[in-house]
Amino acid sequence: MAMTPHFSRAELECKCGCGLARFQPGFLGALELLRVAYGRPMRVTSACRCAAHNARVSPQAPLRSLHIGDKETRPGHQGTLAIDIAVSGEDKGALFAIAWRQGWSIGWNKTFLHLDRRVEIGMPQTTFEY
Repeated sequence: MAMTPHFSRAELECKCGCGLARFQPGFLGALELLRVAYGRPMRVTSACRCAAHNARVSPQAPLRSLHIGDKETRPGHQGTLAIDIAVSGEDKGALFAIAWRQGWSIGWNKTFLHLDRRVEIGMPQTTFEY
C-alpha cells in the first residue's frame, strides 16, 4: 500500500513491527515533493518510530527524536517529522542541496542523511553531523 506515489507504507512504518505510520500533517506531501525534485529512488532506513522502538535505537535521547510518531515530544508535534535515507557520494550532495532549498533540516554521516521538517513546529532549519 502506497502512502505517496513514491513511498510505500512498509518502508515508512516503524521497523519494530508494530505497524505505526503516523506523520505530522504535511510531512508526506513535503517528502513526495523532495523525491520528485531529486528524481531518483530514495532508500529509507528509518522513518516513523514508536517511542519504545526509538528508545532502543536512540537511547541517548529516547523522547527527543522527530522520528517518534506516537507521542508529542515537542509542542505542535503530532506525528513523525523525520526520515533517514541511505545515500553516499555525489548523490548525497545532490539530495542535501535539494532538501536544504526545500526547508528540510539535515543531519549527515558517511552512509545516510537524516532529513526532518522541524520548521513545521517552529524550530529553525539547521544542519548537523552525526
